Amino acid sequence: GRSATRLWYVLHAYGHSRFSLVNGGWQRWKAEQRPESRETPRIAPATFRPRLTPELTCPSSEILARKPGVVLLDTRTGMEYQG
Repeated sequence: GRSATRLWYVLHAYGHSRFSLVNGGWQRWKAEQRPESRETPRIAPATFRPRLTPELTCPSSEILARKPGVVLLDTRTGMEYQG
């Protein structure tokens, strides 16, 4: 859903490249009979140092200037937009 897409964008915009999203969610995963496990994986601790990816962000000054070629997608719900 929207939250997963937002997480994908934020991770990507801050330079994290080792992540995946399940297209279609858990129900699709199961419907395609993909492997499942209840085991908890052992993951080594790591440190993430974010670095901004400028081509994936747009400063508010560019939005306000309404530059050609700049597309702004507002994905808030109506309730979120109205406050």
